[in-house]
Amino acid sequence: MRLTAQAFIGCGGTHDSPRTVRGLSALVLMGALILLLRGELLLGLASPGQCSYLRQTGRPCLGCGGTRAYGLAATGQLSAAARMNLLGAFSGAAVWLVALGSAASLASGHACFLKLCVLLVVVVAPLVLVGGVVIWWRASSQYVL
Repeated sequence: MRLTAQAFIGCGGTHDSPRTVRGLSALVLMGALILLLRGELLLGLASPGQCSYLRQTGRPCLGCGGTRAYGLAATGQLSAAARMNLLGAFSGAAVWLVALGSAASLASGHACFLKLCVLLVVVVAPLVLVGGVVIWWRASSQYVL
């Protein structure tokens, strides 16, 4: 049996019951909304200079600014979040995308919206990670050991 993207996402052929899809979508949506609300709360708690790597080496680590960037992305400030830390910004954007996908699946009763959003996050995440590492490496190379 050949696996196609359409069959994997679930928009063709077999369908889960709308009741199951709506229940799962509601659960995922609640989780995403909790994460987004927590991101907004993190904005008030995140304070620069608490990174142990930064304290010990004087150089920012790959994750420095990630908590604040996630908080900015959670409040919809994606461009400011991306300027602060690409990985934190992607995390916040990914939660937004999953929330939107689960809301669409909840409204329609079709799981394909949620599956598509999760698939997109899984495919793009490694690219963002590599991009974040390259940006961090280039920025940290300006520091002399």
